[in-house]
Amino acid sequence: MKVLLVCDAYCYKQDDCYYVKEFTLILLRRYLSVFEKVRLAVRTRTIEDFNKDILSNYLPLTYSQVEIYPIPFFQGPKQYLKKYTHICKSMRSVICGCSLAILRLPSTIAFAAWNEIRKTKIPCVAEIVFDCLDAAKSDVSLLEKALWFSMHKKQQRVCSYSVGIACVTENYLQRHYFSKKENVITSSYSSIELPDKFYYKVRSYPEKERFRIIHVANQVMYNGRKGHKELIQVLQILQQKKYKVEIVFIGKNYRKGIEKLEQYAKMLEVSENISFTGYLSTEKLREQLIMSDIAVLPTKAEGLPRVIIEAMAVGLPCITTNVSGNPELISHDFLVDYEDVGTIAAKIIKLIEDKQLYENESKINFEKSRKYASEILNKKRTEFFRRVRELVEK
Repeated sequence: MKVLLVCDAYCYKQDDCYYVKEFTLILLRRYLSVFEKVRLAVRTRTIEDFNKDILSNYLPLTYSQVEIYPIPFFQGPKQYLKKYTHICKSMRSVICGCSLAILRLPSTIAFAAWNEIRKTKIPCVAEIVFDCLDAAKSDVSLLEKALWFSMHKKQQRVCSYSVGIACVTENYLQRHYFSKKENVITSSYSSIELPDKFYYKVRSYPEKERFRIIHVANQVMYNGRKGHKELIQVLQILQQKKYKVEIVFIGKNYRKGIEKLEQYAKMLEVSENISFTGYLSTEKLREQLIMSDIAVLPTKAEGLPRVIIEAMAVGLPCITTNVSGNPELISHDFLVDYEDVGTIAAKIIKLIEDKQLYENESKINFEKSRKYASEILNKKRTEFFRRVRELVEK
């Protein structure tokens, strides 16, 4: 059986080879464990000469069972709007020859593909990885609110049509995204890939002069929804209270976010205790997590953040916001409001000052992370898609 996979990812073509991110390869391996062939509809850009800067974080796609269906390349909403007509035209034959469509949502190109899929009788699976409604409620821009709410309604419509729905949360996303159809196959599993070798250990209290806080996001943005500016404000509070703390930000530079945040940190006189690593491979991310003492992720909306689970798997106490699926991961005492930098600072101080609390949170997080191990989740994913395949082949 050949399936169509549509997700938010980038693909680069150089000569006759396609390059994709490591996580895209992980996704493809999962689907190929159940289906013989996968057509990947993905934003694709051809580069004439080898570009070390572009391809440094990409890997060659060598699976003979995977075919690339190129979608016009764009980054950000402005470029999407400029190329909207071309993107829609490119989708007209996207489903041809496939027996099932898998849409990872939300995704602008997945919604564009949906407009064509719904005209056919091809069955569809929705994998829900993010809560558009939470994003709509939390965004300050009226335009962004409208866009997120529109995607929320589209996501609900896709679910109503789908023969299978899988959410990354156990309970939260299911409140918004479900189908009233009978015999719909459902499941819940995180998208994370967490092999045994990634796990570290329960932490002992770090007897050290300076605590190291880590913040991980796909992109480092100046005015985003991942709390980069807010955490810099937290550092200023801690510094004023004479606590010795440093913060490491991990993530790809987006629209000169790193440069702007560096200037902001200088303005608040905390720049000496902040560093940016850029994008890191899974192996190097693990190294940075192990070197750190506390993970902090203020965020306005999520599905179930993989970065929090990864931090838990190396035994880090974690502080995050009380949104979306986060309460399924982190103790209530360490869930905060996004803009409440004073409370975030107070939670960090508690972990610094209370040895027993630090070690208890480390143990709780490490043990909870075990339920997201690859060995467990891969069984759930495989079973879900086997059931979907059996339904489609009836």
